[in-house]
Amino acid sequence: MIRKGDIASMEAHLKQFPAIDFVNTPADEHNDTAMHEACLYNKIEVVRWLLEKGASFDVKNNDDETPLQLSQNDENPGFTQQIVALGAK
Repeated sequence: MIRKGDIASMEAHLKQFPAIDFVNTPADEHNDTAMHEACLYNKIEVVRWLLEKGASFDVKNNDDETPLQLSQNDENPGFTQQIVALGAK
């Protein structure tokens, strides 16, 4: 869902499973959250949606990386600038 930028599916998932906090819960073996994945795959609309749902830029994965740091591993400085403007540190 996140890699495709499919906000409608994420919204449906959230409604179907309201007790599961997939917004802030690590989603994979690297302990990446939804925000990590959205930043890794340059999905700015997903980042905005996640922020509306209470996601954080401050959480770190198993490699001690924040979503901002994952975005910097990509060669898209425009995206990194956008998330910094949204509050990523």
